[in-house]
Order: sequence, then C-alpha cells, then structure tokens
Amino acid sequence: MAYQKYKPSKDRKVSASPPRVSVSKTGLISINKTAYQEHMKGSNHVELFYDPTAKKIGIRPKKYKTRDGVKLSAVGKKKETYRVNGSNFLKSFGVSLGSSVKTTPTWDAKNKVVEVQI
Repeated sequence: MAYQKYKPSKDRKVSASPPRVSVSKTGLISINKTAYQEHMKGSNHVELFYDPTAKKIGIRPKKYKTRDGVKLSAVGKKKETYRVNGSNFLKSFGVSLGSSVKTTPTWDAKNKVVEVQI
C-alpha cells in the first residue's frame, strides 16, 4: 500500500472568512459573522442609508432600538449570520437589483456606517 494516512493536528485553526454583506433582489440584507464582529459587535438594530450617486447602502449599527431603526436578527443554527429586512428600504429609494450582490463592506468612520456598494 502506497497511501499515507493524514493525521490532523489537535491545534488546527479554522480560518475566518472575510467580511461579507449580501443584498438579495428582494431586499434581504445578510451580514456574515466576520463583518458583524468587525463593525457591529453588540448591535441588535441598524439604521439604513442610501447614497444614490455612489450607489451605496450605509448600515449604522445601534445597540438599542431607535425611531428609524430596523431589527438586526441573528439566524442559522449557530446564530452567526445576521439579517435585516431591507425590502421597504430599497423600494423607498426606487432601487431595483437585477441580481443579488455579495461584497466586502468598508467602514466609513466619519459617518459611522458600514458601506456596501450595490
């Protein structure tokens, strides 16, 4: 037998996925664990903004409910994906996506928002 057996080390580490935000055609905004931990940790609501010139969505994390805030929900078996229903948000600005968008978000320190290019 020429096979060699693989023996995983006990101290192996799972590499973290890069920060990602997805926006579906229907307006569902999904934030992965890495993006949440880097920019939104401890938040359970967000405020949504739209820049029509740059075609960017701004997501401002909030640790409490605000008048204009939207609930940020943890979903999945491990509760490591976070979602916002943004369908009315996109409709209010007349935004129609032909397909879902998956992108790496950036942090706008001046406006304190996570920016998502759509």
